[in-house]
Amino acid sequence: MTGVQVWAFEQGAPGAPAPAFDQPAPESSQSVFHSFVPPAAKLDSAAATPEADLKAYRDGSKAYEQGDFATARKNWEALAKRGDVFAQWRLGNMYRNGLGVPVDHAKAFKYYEMVAAQHEDVGRYTAKTRVTVDAIVQLANYYEMGLKDAGVARNIAYAQKLYHGTATHFRHPGAQYHLGKLYLSGEGVTKSIPRGLRWLNLAAQKGYAPAQAALGDVYWDGQGVRSDRPQGLMWYMLAQENADPAREQPIIERFHELLAAAEEKDRQRAQSLVGVWNERYPDRGR
Repeated sequence: MTGVQVWAFEQGAPGAPAPAFDQPAPESSQSVFHSFVPPAAKLDSAAATPEADLKAYRDGSKAYEQGDFATARKNWEALAKRGDVFAQWRLGNMYRNGLGVPVDHAKAFKYYEMVAAQHEDVGRYTAKTRVTVDAIVQLANYYEMGLKDAGVARNIAYAQKLYHGTATHFRHPGAQYHLGKLYLSGEGVTKSIPRGLRWLNLAAQKGYAPAQAALGDVYWDGQGVRSDRPQGLMWYMLAQENADPAREQPIIERFHELLAAAEEKDRQRAQSLVGVWNERYPDRGR
């Protein structure tokens, strides 16, 4: 796909270092941001990887899937130093989510930046592209929030640029979700309810629980639209089915809160709307 570098990292001459971000950033809590590539996805390194490195990567993946994070990290750290983007991306996920290591967003940012800095426009969608796009979206989330420990100043305009690129070119649901939220709030962009709803709907169509929950709140509370409790409850019915109980418990709790507050006729209407949704998106909507 051509022109990707325009919205990814602004690049100068070949081999130029990644931009430095050394301005102080305000304190901010880090929101949980979920990868669109499942943590246990089996991704092989490129064919050009030496046999020993490929074996080390696969051994690390096997240990990871068995819950042996220490072994996985040991294998991947050696590969990451040699520029293996898959190992770098995996390590970024480990530090972001605290898998076998303390949560360390500064280290996660460092590894995601390594992946993004190696981005090349190869003209086709590959496993490496998928990992790279995900790393760029993770970086966008850090820019949106600001990351003092890594010297990353809060830069919503830059985050929006990265979200827009990955949401448009690669249809990343996390990017679409965050872009929708920015347009709904008007933070860093010109506020636009229609644009916000459009991006949230695109992510929701992929079964992305945070986007479905966000739409539920919009319609239940009437945030910029006429309040529609059945539709709001419908979105939460879908969201709680897709939510990860280990990481998205608030979505499930909010669903039960709305269900208890809804009138019986609203519950029935919401259930009917869920049926229509599932017929329309039998594979992606659940």
